[in-house]
Amino acid sequence: AAAQAAAARAAALEASYEHHLLHGQYALCAGDRAAAQAAFERALAVEPGGWRAHLDLAWIDLKDEAWTRAEERLRAALAGGPPEAVARRTWSQLGMLYERREAFDQAIAAYLEAGDESGVARARANRRTAADLRRYADMAAEAAALEAELEALDNGG
Repeated sequence: AAAQAAAARAAALEASYEHHLLHGQYALCAGDRAAAQAAFERALAVEPGGWRAHLDLAWIDLKDEAWTRAEERLRAALAGGPPEAVARRTWSQLGMLYERREAFDQAIAAYLEAGDESGVARARANRRTAADLRRYADMAAEAAALEAELEALDNGG
């Protein structure tokens, strides 16, 4: 709490991108996502293309299950030109987000950008499983309709 307050004072005295980031990161450590979000947004007001603030905001959005906003922020982080290792992790995060939304083709493309072969394999397997589950659900619905029709015929209908 003291560290978070000190970071907030530093950000207030010198409204730099780095100070706002530091304030936001301390707020996250303290479990105050609202204060963290506000600090990261202030950082973006100072440096709109700042990839670190976009990534931190995306993390908050992912925790809040705000998938569309998280996707936008992850893409903004990539546009901000992060180092290669950070870009690869960001592409992997996008892949996971797309998998969660069952957008498997987008997930595979993101994993390919990340160079994540296991992510590609998992997304392909999940795409097949999802297709199988849809077919099974369709077959179960058809079987239920046939059973209802058979029962109606048995009852003189």
